[in-house]
Amino acid sequence: MKKRFRYVPIISIIFGIYWLYFGLAEYGFWHGTAPGAGFFPTIVGLMLIGFSVWILKTPVVYKPGALQKRAFYPVIVALLCFVSIYLVGLIISMGLMVILWLLIIEKYSIFQSVITGICATVFIYLVFRIWLMVPFPKGLLGIF
Repeated sequence: MKKRFRYVPIISIIFGIYWLYFGLAEYGFWHGTAPGAGFFPTIVGLMLIGFSVWILKTPVVYKPGALQKRAFYPVIVALLCFVSIYLVGLIISMGLMVILWLLIIEKYSIFQSVITGICATVFIYLVFRIWLMVPFPKGLLGIF
């Protein structure tokens, strides 16, 4: 069987190396007793490299050229989430995105979707807004 060259994981590894470098060398990973500006880029860079290498090691399970409507769901959800940030703010928008994703795409029950979405929202709020004091867009409603 012919081995196929996969571009996306290779490009993702390059981006991961870029963020890893800037997170560690330029921004600073840790300052005193708190994470520095490079903490999150470093973590994301490491995860991007790790997952991309993992994808490169897995066999190809799709037919080239096969395009399904479901392939566009992440793009549509991301665009809807991006637009909703201006209305309800980033934190609530992310929570709603998780709930809708689990309900519509993953076919979870309403209970599981809502509990997971609330937990994810609370986690994002506590870690990034309270602990790291990241200012998030509040949207037109001014929530959080």
